[in-house]
Amino acid sequence: MPKVKRYKYKNIAAALAILLLIILGISTSCSPKADSPKKITDSSSNSSAVKADSSSKKAVKKLTGNYMYVTAKNKTDMVNGDLILVNGDHSFTGTVNNTDTVYSYLFDKNGSQIMSTSSTQLTAKKETFEAFSKMGNDFYADKKISTLMINTAMPAEDDEDSSSACYEHDTGLAFDLHLYDASTGAYPEFTGEGDYSWISENCWKYGLILRYPEDKADITGVSPMAYHFR
Repeated sequence: MPKVKRYKYKNIAAALAILLLIILGISTSCSPKADSPKKITDSSSNSSAVKADSSSKKAVKKLTGNYMYVTAKNKTDMVNGDLILVNGDHSFTGTVNNTDTVYSYLFDKNGSQIMSTSSTQLTAKKETFEAFSKMGNDFYADKKISTLMINTAMPAEDDEDSSSACYEHDTGLAFDLHLYDASTGAYPEFTGEGDYSWISENCWKYGLILRYPEDKADITGVSPMAYHFR
């Protein structure tokens, strides 16, 4: 009579325990980890940060070495230096240093006069005339027009003009343009139109602005002045 093998209960229990461990192992490996969403969120956030940083760097690369960022503070920087606010409500009470007369700034690098002036005794800060000269030279190089005339800068002591634009002239940082056509002897008004629109479109490259544009009249409180630059 053949013998029947009998397994002890403890052997069966051990086999069941091993089987249970295997099942648990399989189910754990198939289920998503608890921290998976967190990792996905972090990855997405980092990706956005990288993209933003990359975009920022691209924007900076477009700027040239002529740019400098300055943080201005109200009640301090706005009443001092080149950022000083001067108008009908804020009068200029300071003094202007480092001034010069306009004549030497009317020439190109070859010594040819390419711009005119209403008076060789017009005075302003040197940096103002330097900016005007660089802009005028580039305008002439591009348009081959030599009719630009600087008409007004700092007012004479007996000038009683009370316009807001005149207040800015007190700082030595502003000037008015006119035109002089030597071929006809005419003095056309500077309207900033046609070829002369180049001036308002490019003045910012030289640190200048068209101070009283038409679309800002409600803010400045001053009628448009196509000829007034600061």
